[in-house]
Amino acid sequence: MKIRDRLPWAITAVLFWIALIACGSPTAAVTPSASGAASGDLASASPAQTETPADQLNSEDNRNGDCCKKNVVSVVNKTAGRLKIVSRIQLNRIHGDVVTPVNAAVAVGESCTGCQTIAVALQLDLYIQGAHDVSPENYAIALNVQCTQCITIAHAIQYALPVTDPEDDINDGAQAKAAKKLLHDLQKELDAIAQDQSVTVDQAEQRVETVLAEFRDLANSMRDDLKRTTEENSPSPSPSPAASPAASPSEPAPPSPSASPSASPSASPSSGPSASP
Repeated sequence: MKIRDRLPWAITAVLFWIALIACGSPTAAVTPSASGAASGDLASASPAQTETPADQLNSEDNRNGDCCKKNVVSVVNKTAGRLKIVSRIQLNRIHGDVVTPVNAAVAVGESCTGCQTIAVALQLDLYIQGAHDVSPENYAIALNVQCTQCITIAHAIQYALPVTDPEDDINDGAQAKAAKKLLHDLQKELDAIAQDQSVTVDQAEQRVETVLAEFRDLANSMRDDLKRTTEENSPSPSPSPAASPAASPSEPAPPSPSASPSASPSASPSSGPSASP
């Protein structure tokens, strides 16, 4: 299978774009620095325009698709002492020769005390066996801005599985059936978490991990990026893609951000790209 080459600056641009979505403002101070300097203090970052109003749990099944669905989950929490959870589970049935879906989770705690915030993005991509360009991308960003005693978690989980017919739910292989069961089980668990008024963000994440652990047979096709931050102002990252192609050593390094998310997306489950899911 062919892996697309990407320049580091292009990867960095994707990360900044995701962070801007989370902050809800095109003027937020999350932009590349022309001088290459990086700031570790986000106190001067522009605040988010709107807070995520309530817990949101979404699920979708995209049929007869070609290429490149994006599953971007973002949550902004400004309510003191509040646990806020936003999740989206996406099933993509991809028929084309290009398989480049994007899965991203962005969680932001801002200007509050004791906020607990979690974003979960789960994406299952069923694509035609023999596709030549298979390059899924998976990112997680957790960010605190002037947030005291806050816990912020972003969890992005992505599976890309080759099948004979993405639309065939009866004759799927064992892995595809297991992945669909995972989607169902995790959606059920997230619904239960949202209804539990006593659960903490760490307990919620542990319950998500417990569900994922039951599907060890899918580990080889899994891209998992988990970020957790408790800093009042999250330090600057060194952006890198999660489970996506690495640039060649001769290519220039990406510019450093001036005010950016706490934890940079890191390669997962391995530090280098995989030629196939």
